Amino acid sequence: MVQNYVINRGYDASEERFVLARRFSERALQLAPDDPEAMAVMAQFLSFRKSDVVRAEELIRKAIKLAPAEARFSRILIYNVLYGTRNMDAVTEGKAARLRFPKDPLTHYNLALISRSTGDLGLMEECLDRAIELAPVGSAMIWKGWLTAWLHGDLPGFKTWLDKISGSFRMNERAVYMRYVYAGLSGDAYDGLQAVQSYPGAWLNDFYCNGLRSLLVADLLAIQGRKELAREEYQRALAEIRRAKEANPSDTSASRAELWVLLGLGQMDEARAAARKLYEQQSRPFWPVYTVWWHHV
Repeated sequence: MVQNYVINRGYDASEERFVLARRFSERALQLAPDDPEAMAVMAQFLSFRKSDVVRAEELIRKAIKLAPAEARFSRILIYNVLYGTRNMDAVTEGKAARLRFPKDPLTHYNLALISRSTGDLGLMEECLDRAIELAPVGSAMIWKGWLTAWLHGDLPGFKTWLDKISGSFRMNERAVYMRYVYAGLSGDAYDGLQAVQSYPGAWLNDFYCNGLRSLLVADLLAIQGRKELAREEYQRALAEIRRAKEANPSDTSASRAELWVLLGLGQMDEARAAARKLYEQQSRPFWPVYTVWWHHV
């Protein structure tokens, strides 16, 4: 379960992590083939990369039948198995789960994410409000801030929601990156620069941003007009990216970051060439899940 959730929440989607998750999920089901927890972890793992959605659905529905009071199992069915391939079925199941588990904040949060993908932003906001009312879910506050800015046109309100995030989640990659996004939208780089420079790691690994901290620092310095310092950070980022690509040529996240660093350095021809090479690798038709932030197609 732990290995699965490290993948599920975007903390580590490396091949090594998938191997660990597969090994433990398979072993769990071998040891306890009739246990709903074992069924659930195997179902969740099979949903990653949509490797065997049919078997995943069979397993998780058996687990739900054996343990109907476990909200987590319903969330796996809705968010992992159905979401991404049968979104309207996921919404239907999500609405039913919300009635069964009215006090589970993540049931509301997951329905909010699915509603965003189907375009029902009213339902999305309603679910986010309920999730936040039940618990201080940091990611829910981030999406509430997004709706405040992009849907309602209230940019200061976006910052207000970011400021409400408390505890260790303030240093989570996603929270740090959203402060960078706010700086890009508002032109006020001070708060974003403080957040990014306080982040302890060299790379941010999240669904919303998989790239170098130095790239974000460089962009924010550029917003402040500190061009020479920004150039130093871009060059530092480019050197690190090229080391990462040499170490793992199949990892396209480094190539995505490289494109934006080249743009920051003003090396337009190289940036265009990198873009062509990168986007030739995209599957078609192209359907981006997250299209609302920087550093995307």
